[in-house]
Amino acid sequence: MTSMSQGPGGATIKKTNLSIIVGIYEEPMTPGQCNMVVERLGDYLVEQGF
Repeated sequence: MTSMSQGPGGATIKKTNLSIIVGIYEEPMTPGQCNMVVERLGDYLVEQGF
């Protein structure tokens, strides 16, 4: 997983076996919250075979 931020927003990227998930956020969401959402979605997709 990779996190990037600039100013009041940023992005988190996670690669699964068959997918690339990009989560883009702006305030009031925090980098940690975005990371958690993207990580959970990635884990779910891996469990489903993606």
